Amino acid sequence: MRKNLPICAAAAAALLSLAGGARAATITYTYEGVFQSGLDAAGIFGTAGDLTGVGFTAVFTRNHPAPGATIIADATRSLIEGDAPHVPIHGALTVNGVTRTFGASYGSLEVRRDFCAPDCTQEAFVHFAANSDVAYDAGGTIRTTEGSAMILAGFGEPGFLPSLDFRTLPSLGLGDGVSFLGRAVFFTEVFDEAADQILSEDVAFEGFMAPVSLRVSTSVAAVPEPGAWALMIVGFATAGAVLRRRGASAAVTLAT
Repeated sequence: MRKNLPICAAAAAALLSLAGGARAATITYTYEGVFQSGLDAAGIFGTAGDLTGVGFTAVFTRNHPAPGATIIADATRSLIEGDAPHVPIHGALTVNGVTRTFGASYGSLEVRRDFCAPDCTQEAFVHFAANSDVAYDAGGTIRTTEGSAMILAGFGEPGFLPSLDFRTLPSLGLGDGVSFLGRAVFFTEVFDEAADQILSEDVAFEGFMAPVSLRVSTSVAAVPEPGAWALMIVGFATAGAVLRRRGASAAVTLAT
């Protein structure tokens, strides 16, 4: 078993050097409000009918770190976005106790400052998540897309956001100088690529949302301390050595 100790020590030392304080976190953005208007034509959320006044909860989650995601930052905006399989933002919408998810294909969070007119400036943040399932006919020109998307945003006068860094987006309510809006849609589109025209479009659900609040929370995953990792490595290696030694002893016993 002694000859295994240098290997254990080297592995433990390597892990100690790499473990330097990395932490995984999940940031959750929860919007609550009612639908200003809309129609659930297909009963996507359990009951078909008018959505006006129906309550909803929309939740976006962002994982940190987000390998493969694109991050852009300049003087007027910051953005994190990604396509599958590197989607950094996922969404979930709950209506009538039924939850549907978004973000299998794309997700993003952007915070920006816009010049909306010569004498107008506003700050805004936008969450967006979408699913898209695409199929073609035998000829390869007729494209059928089964899609869904959810977008929620807030905007207001400059200064209501602490910064334009998406990482600093805080919890907000209507009393914080922010106006909210949102939309969710489930649709099927048939498109002729050769003719460059839509052949048909069916909207199974479309709701225009009026959030009243955004709640932001962060949870940090439990990551073993470097010392604990080192002990685990040594423990596994030692257990393996003991098992191998017992196996060898058993083999000798059987042979005699």
